[in-house]
Amino acid sequence: MTEIHCGSCKRLWVRWNSLEETGCPRAEYEKSSDNRIANDKTSTICDYYEPKRKVPSSKQSEKPEMEEALAALNKNKYICPTDTEELLVYFEGIYKPAKHLIWFTLEELYNKELSKHFVEEVYAHLQRANVIKREKINSCKDSLPLQNGIFNLNAKSVTPFSPEEIFTYKLNVEYKEGADCPNFKKFLRQILSEEDIPLLQETMGYCLLAAMPLHKIFWWYGKGRNGKGRVGLTLQEILGEESYSNLDVEALSRRFVLQKLYGKLLNISSEPKINRKYGIDTTVLKKLSGEDTINAEVKHSNKTIDFTNFAKCIVMGNRFPKVEDDTIAWWDRVSVLNFPNTFLEDDENTIQDIEKTWLPEEKSGIFNFMLTGLHRLLENGKFTKSKTAEETKVEFMKLSDPFTAWILERCVIMPQVYLTREEAFSDCCVYCDEIGTERVNKRVFYEKLRGTRGVKDTQKKVKGKNENVFEGIRLKKDDDDNQKTLLEGEKGSKSSKSSKIGYISTKFENNTNGYRKNIGESTTSTTSTTFSCFNCGKALTKHEIFTGSDLNQRCADCNMNFILEEK
Repeated sequence: MTEIHCGSCKRLWVRWNSLEETGCPRAEYEKSSDNRIANDKTSTICDYYEPKRKVPSSKQSEKPEMEEALAALNKNKYICPTDTEELLVYFEGIYKPAKHLIWFTLEELYNKELSKHFVEEVYAHLQRANVIKREKINSCKDSLPLQNGIFNLNAKSVTPFSPEEIFTYKLNVEYKEGADCPNFKKFLRQILSEEDIPLLQETMGYCLLAAMPLHKIFWWYGKGRNGKGRVGLTLQEILGEESYSNLDVEALSRRFVLQKLYGKLLNISSEPKINRKYGIDTTVLKKLSGEDTINAEVKHSNKTIDFTNFAKCIVMGNRFPKVEDDTIAWWDRVSVLNFPNTFLEDDENTIQDIEKTWLPEEKSGIFNFMLTGLHRLLENGKFTKSKTAEETKVEFMKLSDPFTAWILERCVIMPQVYLTREEAFSDCCVYCDEIGTERVNKRVFYEKLRGTRGVKDTQKKVKGKNENVFEGIRLKKDDDDNQKTLLEGEKGSKSSKSSKIGYISTKFENNTNGYRKNIGESTTSTTSTTFSCFNCGKALTKHEIFTGSDLNQRCADCNMNFILEEK
């Protein structure tokens, strides 16, 4: 006896000798690819099996509707990039995502709610029929889609829109030859120095170019209520919503974010969040401004897109973030524009929402203002009064890494001197206030000073009390009379020996003239005295002693900073 199943309802039945002996009364058996049992085809259907009504094939029933839908939708022009397979439709001069338009058109055509399957079939038909490579999208670098047509940057003329010129963005401005912007220009003269206006004009004009020939990142700096935000809003109004984004600097390193820069002319970031220990990551910023190929992940998909970014990065802030990248590749990219003037809210001369005095009436004039800056920039091949990488680095470093700037500008690293912890931190805070940047956190300050080469965190007796001090560092402002030395710290007062210690601020020249003082430096002695290097004991002749000045001299034998003791 063998137990097998009914081929239709899976009901158990018993076969005794052969298939002809039907164990399941009124059962029908059929041989098929889904492992049903071959049986006597003369048998009837099992009592437990209820046959379903035969439904016509969906392809047969939907075929007329499909043809009608495609006929209605093909009145439009479509493109489908091969990488993302997202269908785009030509609408008002540019290409936009087509999915919502397809749903709306089909529901309006049939006046009923349609199945998701049917709409997806229509969508797939349009995808297959309109394949295009992404390289052909936004490839017209010398043209700009405006509200009144395609503007040619070289000829300064407008031609009608054409679906053959493929753009995914359009500026929110019309070209009007000869249009001016007197109110906007007046505002710029109030917020910027006259020599900085050409740089701003070229920066705004550069944002019209769908390319990145000059590798620059723009930092607009000011301490608040200084007009830079009004300029940014004006720039966004000219470009239009499809042409700019507002992604923060920190967000650029996250997944799926870079895709949002595709087809944008500008990205304006607010003040970066300051990572006190590591600072901002410059890797992504360098790629975005360097004409590198960007590989961006597409959200809700396993697809990626490859493109060359032309969205100009403008960062606005009241202070600069910490940056530890000291490469030329980074600092040569940085363009700093300072907005020095502050307009208080309660000032009677301050105008609220001042951009409304030139928007929207002066939009075409501002566009012409930007065009002038762009053409001057391309003709010169550089931004007006562009600073060298080293000059820009010094300016930026003071505001982005105040600790390092404090060390270089206010301190001297040398043996046999010290600063108390409180004196060092207090002076650094004063320095930060002077340059207008955020004070260094005390804990971070101590950690970084301990890690500074030549500086040691220790304890010394100062004026009879044990103090935590940093040995090997002094302030440049300290002169011979008030400079703390290790000898002073141990005895509580200057000894006769320590009073003879001098600090040389002359530049060492290995010639018969010995040491010569720098021009403009005053002297405290003009007698020729023999000194020795405290480290190696080499005898040196010092003709003049200078106080209260920088110490950058080193012994030619042992390469140690000079602290010379009289023999």
